[in-house]
Amino acid sequence: MTFFADLDDDGRVRGFYTPDIHGDAIPEGAIEISEAVYAAWLVDTARQRWNGEALEACDPPPPPPPLPARDVSFWQFMMAAWKLNFITHAEALTAVRQRIMPPAFAQAIAGLPAEAKLAAELKFAGITRMLRSDPMFALVVAADIATDEQIDGVFAVAATIA
Repeated sequence: MTFFADLDDDGRVRGFYTPDIHGDAIPEGAIEISEAVYAAWLVDTARQRWNGEALEACDPPPPPPPLPARDVSFWQFMMAAWKLNFITHAEALTAVRQRIMPPAFAQAIAGLPAEAKLAAELKFAGITRMLRSDPMFALVVAADIATDEQIDGVFAVAATIA
C-alpha cells in the first residue's frame, strides 16, 4: 500500500493519506513514505518528525493556547471590561449594582427595532452569566465598539478573576 504524509514546516506530520482512501484529495506537497515508516510514525507521532530523509526523534509540540472562556459571571465580565478600559469604574459598578447598561452596550442596541431593543434591555437587567455566543456581542462588533478578538480578550481576563 502507498502512504503519504503531509508535513508542516518543522517536518511534523499533519496527516497521513493513501490513494486507496483519499483518491485525488491528497494535499499537494505530501511526501510518499513506506509502510514501515508509516507504521513507525504511528507509534509516537508527536515525538517524531521527518528530517528530509528519515524519521528523527523530537520533543512534542507545545500544547495549543487555551480557548477563551465562553461563559463567565456577569460581575467577572464587567470587572474584565473595566480592567481592559472598555468601561469606567463607575459604569462597572452601576452595571452590577443597578443593572444599568454601560454606554457601549447601549450604543450597540440603539438602532434596534423597539421590540428587539426592549428584549435586549430586559435581558441585561436580569442577566447573571455572560455567554460569548450571545447575539449582543455581534451587535457590539457591528457597531465598531470592539472586535471579536477584543471581546474574546475580555472573556479570557474575566475567566481569571476569582
